[in-house]
Amino acid sequence: MASVFTNIKTKGGDDEMDSKVDVTVLHRFYRELDELVGEEAMLTIYQQYKVD
Repeated sequence: MASVFTNIKTKGGDDEMDSKVDVTVLHRFYRELDELVGEEAMLTIYQQYKVD
């Protein structure tokens, strides 16, 4: 199964190491989760529960 984050785009291009995730390309669930708990926690939750 393809990752939800396969098509994540970063603001500022690939050269920017500390760039943020462009949440507009995420599934609605992850956009809402990002708003509730913040980007870092949302990514941690994704890593914990993703299906490989």
